[in-house]
Amino acid sequence: MVNHAVELAKSVKKVVIISGLPDTAEAEGIERSDMKMPFAHNRLIYEVAKANPNVAVVLCCGSVVETPWADQVKSILYMGLSGQAGAGALVNLLSGKANPSGKLAETWPMQYEDCPSAEFYAKDGKKAEYLEGIYVGYRYYEKAGKNVRFPFGAGLSYTEFAYDGLYVKDNKAYITITNTGSRFGGEPVLMYIHAPGDEIHRPVRELKGFEKIFLAPGEKREVCFELDERSFAVWYNGWKVYAGNYKIQIGSCEAQIQLPGEIYQSQADQGWYQTLQGTPDRADWIRTLGRKPPNETSKRPYTINSSVEDIEQDSLIIRLMMKYFENLQAKTSGKGTVEYKVAIRGAKESPLRNVQNSMMIKGHFAQAIADIANKKYIRGFWNLIRLE
Repeated sequence: MVNHAVELAKSVKKVVIISGLPDTAEAEGIERSDMKMPFAHNRLIYEVAKANPNVAVVLCCGSVVETPWADQVKSILYMGLSGQAGAGALVNLLSGKANPSGKLAETWPMQYEDCPSAEFYAKDGKKAEYLEGIYVGYRYYEKAGKNVRFPFGAGLSYTEFAYDGLYVKDNKAYITITNTGSRFGGEPVLMYIHAPGDEIHRPVRELKGFEKIFLAPGEKREVCFELDERSFAVWYNGWKVYAGNYKIQIGSCEAQIQLPGEIYQSQADQGWYQTLQGTPDRADWIRTLGRKPPNETSKRPYTINSSVEDIEQDSLIIRLMMKYFENLQAKTSGKGTVEYKVAIRGAKESPLRNVQNSMMIKGHFAQAIADIANKKYIRGFWNLIRLE
């Protein structure tokens, strides 16, 4: 099919490839293990782009994916999961009937390993630890100096907007936006605040306000943002503000601040900060927080509330039951399908008491399994044969 697509691409002026994530990779009830698109999708884009220089890729996926081929294609249109009216909207956008005016609501890294949480998130069963603290999304990538594929707020349009006249007055920031292009369009205007000095434990800049405006060609509008204590505060047993000169920065994208910034002087309110030496990597940040990435160790002692996933490493009975359940689901739903993955994920997250109830097993089966996994064999076998 890839070879056939390549031959077709050689015979036309422009190519549209609709790609993304299949339902087996992205669905309710299951976690993604990486940010990669299917290998066949990536290969298709690479090969077609070699055959035709005018390729537009349409991405249909509900979350970030790695796009190693981004520099080989002419354009990328991210449609998200746009629903049953998405096809009509796609035609309007590609043909120019409608002007794309959306911006990315999160940073797209080069690869999953660049994420600050990649080394530890969901590595320990169903436990989800947010060890990156305040350094989520653009806050981390800018602070750590990481290159990204697409920054927070990125997005092109069929028109252009000019930013000028930034000033601060009476605790308000004002900016004038002009549509300098030839098409009607929308522009999300983002206001960031850059804190004074690097000694304060906070990001390089923080998003503190945004407004989306729609302008006709040649039309201009002044946008106003309120500035209050929360615009400058950090949290430590309450919101607290540090004295100093704060820089107000406004732009359409986190990585594209159109204006150098306006200075706003703030008064101190109970000084407190953590010292951050240099630009630490992820491992340093974890150590600073006093935490280490979790190790795969035994979860003893087990109880009837322990999950199947936790206990199966120490319970032969549970491993055999899971193997039987996996084979049964593979026959009924098909191995690798969404239904299969959701069923297996649900079974692994179930506590022992739910397993006993769902299988309508009488007696003290759940307690017996927990006892045997805890190496209390006599007590476990007694509970296995004991009636109510």
